[in-house]
Amino acid sequence: MQIPRRENRRGGDSTLSPRRALRARNHRAAFTLVEMMITVAVMGIAAAIILPAMSNNDATYADAGSSLLVGDFDFAQTMAISQPDDMTVVIFDAPNARWWVAPASTPDTPYTKSYSTETVDTTLGTGNAYIAQDVTFTLTNVTNSTITYNAFGQLDQTTNPEITFSFGDATSTITINAETGFLTVE
Repeated sequence: MQIPRRENRRGGDSTLSPRRALRARNHRAAFTLVEMMITVAVMGIAAAIILPAMSNNDATYADAGSSLLVGDFDFAQTMAISQPDDMTVVIFDAPNARWWVAPASTPDTPYTKSYSTETVDTTLGTGNAYIAQDVTFTLTNVTNSTITYNAFGQLDQTTNPEITFSFGDATSTITINAETGFLTVE
């Protein structure tokens, strides 16, 4: 058996011991277990981020519509509490997939957002609500297509209204507790 030679630190040749020669011959480049685990973890995280974004399921669209309205309900409740002299209304135009938030004294004039010139007026499928294109909603326990918040953030009615968003076979329902104004999304 011929033992491979290598250069030593001083530039001369040295002979490997039989044990080192055997290790050098059997040494194969490979990944360590830690490297493999890190790679699998990174791939898992990437899949968890990318796959939902790529999914085209109906629930994503129905949830988008309800999420938009939840934000506007929070805004309406905040405005009602911060401006107790005038109740705040959320008015729905279900046939046109639209709603807006306004003072009760001028219900046809939506509030303007304090940080921009945009009004709190949402039409599904347009502008910031583009993702919810073709989403529809139905109202239950909502009188005259209007929900009114009083100065305490409660609803000005005794029944709990429900707004159900639909897209394909999926639905997402917002229920508002009339006594507290708290929202539940299912």
